[in-house]
Parts: sequence; C-alpha cells; structure tokens
Amino acid sequence: MSLGQATVPLPRARSTLLAWLSAFAVLAAAIAQHAGATLNPDNSWLLTIGEKWLAGQVPYVDFVEVNPPASILLYMPAVALAHWLDIRPEILVTLMMFAGVVAGLALTGRILRSADLLDAAPLPWLLAAALFVFAILPANTFAQREHIAAVLVLPALATYRVGIAGRALPLHLRILAGLAGGLCIVIKPYFAGALLLPLAYGVLAADGSLQRRVGLLFSPTNWVIALLVCAYGAMVLALFPAFVQSIMPLLVDAYLPVRVPLWRIATTSSLCVVVPFLICGLFDRKGFRTPETMLLLLATIGFALAVIAQGKSWPYHYYPVLSLGLLTLARSLILQASRKADGRQGLVAFAAGILGLCLVASLSYQLLATRSDSEQLLAAVRRVAPPHPKIVTITSDLAVGHPLTRALSGQWISRFSARWITANGEDLVADPDLDEATRARLMADLALDRDTLVQELDRDRPDVVLVDGEGWWSWINADAAVRRALGPYRVVEGAGKVSILLRRDAGADPGT
Repeated sequence: MSLGQATVPLPRARSTLLAWLSAFAVLAAAIAQHAGATLNPDNSWLLTIGEKWLAGQVPYVDFVEVNPPASILLYMPAVALAHWLDIRPEILVTLMMFAGVVAGLALTGRILRSADLLDAAPLPWLLAAALFVFAILPANTFAQREHIAAVLVLPALATYRVGIAGRALPLHLRILAGLAGGLCIVIKPYFAGALLLPLAYGVLAADGSLQRRVGLLFSPTNWVIALLVCAYGAMVLALFPAFVQSIMPLLVDAYLPVRVPLWRIATTSSLCVVVPFLICGLFDRKGFRTPETMLLLLATIGFALAVIAQGKSWPYHYYPVLSLGLLTLARSLILQASRKADGRQGLVAFAAGILGLCLVASLSYQLLATRSDSEQLLAAVRRVAPPHPKIVTITSDLAVGHPLTRALSGQWISRFSARWITANGEDLVADPDLDEATRARLMADLALDRDTLVQELDRDRPDVVLVDGEGWWSWINADAAVRRALGPYRVVEGAGKVSILLRRDAGADPGT
C-alpha cells in the first residue's frame, strides 16, 4: 500500500476517533465527579483506624473492626504514603482507585487481545462503557471494597475465556490475573462465588479434550489465586490472633445474626441479575449465548450470592452485581451496533436495548448515589465545636461519626466505629427462644460496650458527643453509669434527630 493511500476508511476513522474521545470524556467526567468528594463512611472509618495502626495502636485490641484484616490492609498503602507526603489519604485513595480501574481494564484487554479474542474496532467504545461502569456509576460507593472487587474479577474471567477457546496466553498475564482474582477473594471470602461459578462453566465449556479442561481447572491463574488466599489465611492466624480469638466470637454472637429478611435480599439480588441480562437476551439472543456473556452472568450471580450471604442489603453490597450486569448489557449493544443491526426488527430491538440500558443505568446510579444526610450535622458541629475536636457518638450508625470526624480534622477516640454491639445485642437478647449460653455472652458484650463508652467519656474527655435520636436517649436515661458519665455535657444544638453535646467547659453556647 502506498504512503499516500489511507489505511483506514474515513468514516471508520472518524467513528474510531469519536469513540476514543468518548472514552476520554467519560474519564474526565469521572475525575470531575470525584475530585474533592468526601469518601463514604466505611472508607473514612478504615482510613481512621489505619492511621491509628500507623501511630502504634494494635488492630482488634486498641480498636475493633468487624471485617478481617484485609479491609484495613487494603487502604494502608494510601495511609502510609499520605503520612510520608503529609497529605490527606483520601486524595491518594481516589488516585489509586482510578489507577486500579485503568490497570484492571488494561490487563483484561491485554489478555483478550493476546488470545485474539477482542476486536480492535469496538474497543474504544467498550472502554468508554467500562469507564462509565467502573468510574462514574459507583457514585458514593467509589473505592469501596465491592468497587475494587468488581474490577479485580475481570482479568481472571478473561483468562477463563481464553481457556474455553483453548488459546495460548503468556505466563506473566496468567499470574497477574491470578493475583487480581486472589485479592478479590481476600477482600471478602463471600466473593469466591464470582470466580468459582465462571470457572465451573469454563471447565465444562472448554474446547477439546479432558486434558484441556483439567488444564483450565489447574491453570497458573487458579494456582496463584489459591496460594494467595491460603497465604492470607495463614497471615491472619499468625499476625492477627486477636481477630480470631476475640473479635470473631463477638461477631458470631452480636453481628452476623442481625440480618435483613432473606426474601427481601433474594428478591432485590435476583432483580439486579435478571433485569439487565433479560434485556440483553431479548434484543441479542445470539450474543447472549456466547462464553463472554455466560462468564459475566455467572460472576454476577456469584456476587449476588455474596449479597445474600452477608445479609445486610446495604446499597454498596449490590455494586458488583449492578456493574457487571450493566457492563454486559452495554457490551452487547456496542457489538450489536458494530455488526449493524439489519432490518426494521433489528433496529427496534437495538432501540429497546438502548432504552433498557438507560433505565438500568439510571436506577443503579440512584441506588449507589444514596448518601447519609451528614452535611447539616457537619455544619452544626463545625459551628459549635472547638478546633480539632475529640469525638464520640452514641448511635448504631457508623455514618454519624464518619466521615464527619475526618472532615473536622478531629480525633476519633472510641475503640468502636459505633455502638453496634448495643443496638444488635439488645434486639437479640429480647428473643425468648435464645439459648442461655448465647444470652450470657450477649449480656457480657453489652456490658463491654457500655463500660467502654463510660471509660471513654471519663478518661478521654471528648469535646463532642453525638446522640442519635430518642431511642438512644432512652438507653442513656435507663443506665445510671452512662447518665453519670454524660453529666459534664450539655446539649447545645441539634441537626435532624442528632443532638450535639459539648463539655460544659468547651465550645460556645449556641446563642453566642
């Protein structure tokens, strides 16, 4: 071909340029969305205890976290680097999450292209869709563990697709995919199903002999996943004995039994899986039966099972389910468009798919964008509290104290993120069918939570105490020790149902 002849037809070149510009526009919009945004309450709490650990406190002894150590370790690089650079770790968490999204998508694409399983033509459009799903859609779930896990699962799924096709793949790509998949399970063991179900399908669907299927099952990717998970388990036993010996029994008694009704979680999880894949199947029946779609569908089901197993039904728990379903639907639309839907029936199906995509994306974003109403409380506390206040909350809601404490550059002095032991324990001991041994343990847990609060009020003398609603005031008034410990405090203001208490020798009167 001569140098003067175009290597790509002009309309196709323009379409490709538009696609790449769309991908960059989505990334820019995501950066604008999250630049300067406050992290969600869970991340704020994990950063706070990460800083406590860096300052010398002992995890699960000096502070209590309900999740295994991976939840703390995941954010420790940002905490340590921020300490060294003297900047806020929230900035680094956001930057690292963006880098992780780009790296995860790049690795997934590299694996598929190495095996000649990803066409170049729709690639920029697929990238734009993936960036929307993993950078804009998370909203208030951004950088949550579920957000990270949804990105980490993709490279392993790509290697399973390569195994189904019986294609060769460089060892270093298989190892990197295994590290990503292993970390996904380490973050929360509940997420194992998001890899095990696609793996089972891959083994059954793999082309060729039994030897090839066994090769997929025992591939380097899966060996790395298994070794990483085992190494993490050994590390927890060796380096975090307090979690196993003290915290796990507490969780078994006072945390895990408190669940949303199973029918509600199962119904919501099922809808999150069925709706996008049903739309996908209706407008693209041929594409629905491809290995790519089946792998994503089974990973989505695996994440849905994780939501059911956890039993809490918090919005961010649904993110991996929503993200993979939406990604599958967007992928089908893009590939359908690249094949040029023929005829009136094809155009109608394509238009229905677009409408369904917009509907699923809108509903998913609304769910994930749910935030606690903390701005009013933050403004009220900032107005009356001294600079860098020491803070304690009397509530079961982690979001009352976090990220409020970090936004005020305050000091969180409690061992616990909130009084979840009291809230859960009192409901559980009210059950007349509860066995006496469990009741006795729960009563001891309730006493521990109450005594810890009293000690924090007497010893650490917090500047601000936040009491969340009439129910907690009733609890305070019913307990003489807590009532006495709150004697030096007065209510100075309220924000919604939360009362703001200051020490009588600190802060300003509300009328000054």
